[in-house]
Amino acid sequence: MSSFRLRIIAMATMVADHTAYAFMFYMSRPAYYTMRGVGRLAMPIFCFLIAEGFLHTKDIKKYLGRLLLFGIISEVPFDLLFSARVLEFERGQNVFFTLFLGLLAVSLFDRLARQGRMGPGFLCVALCTAAAFVFRTDYQAFGVLFIFAFYYFRGKRGALVFVIAVITGSLALSQYIGGNPTFALVSLAELLALPLILMYNGQPGPTSKGMRMSFYIFYPLHLSMILLCALYVGRVAAYFY
Repeated sequence: MSSFRLRIIAMATMVADHTAYAFMFYMSRPAYYTMRGVGRLAMPIFCFLIAEGFLHTKDIKKYLGRLLLFGIISEVPFDLLFSARVLEFERGQNVFFTLFLGLLAVSLFDRLARQGRMGPGFLCVALCTAAAFVFRTDYQAFGVLFIFAFYYFRGKRGALVFVIAVITGSLALSQYIGGNPTFALVSLAELLALPLILMYNGQPGPTSKGMRMSFYIFYPLHLSMILLCALYVGRVAAYFY
């Protein structure tokens, strides 16, 4: 399983998740929760790819810059789709900001760890995790912890599976406590991403600069397309009902 194929799977499951959210009022509950469950595979795969990307990037600053730039670009369609408002910060920020904070945590930890300064390294991870929580980025602290776990436990399959299961369980528990027991159960589907990730063969697959950029562009583009379709369906439904 190349990183290219993993990325395609993550993108496809993400589209299923966001489509279900946008059209929830036109879907049966089983169909809605099934599609949201399929969508749970996306985030662990994206987090894994960020950790792998860190290990292979030639310029970490440019990598961080791309994530931050597309986070800014994606915020308007993200807010419109998920809160029907422009630049709404209370509901949450898009996943690019989570990926940015996760990559930042890994890069700072790696630099300090190479200097033998593990304590300050873990402190940087904690600060990035806290920032994701405070700014309410998508998946909040759990997304940053996913990325760090894939980096820190790389090559240690048993430990990795255990830690990812703990993070996933903690996420589900937080949703249960937050009053959403059904979605807490759906969130456990994230564990289904692990077999796919463990099949990773270390190969990038088909790649080019244009193709790499298309993956970044896809996120705000698919949000915009789903939003436009939802608005159109809503207008048609209003006309008939």
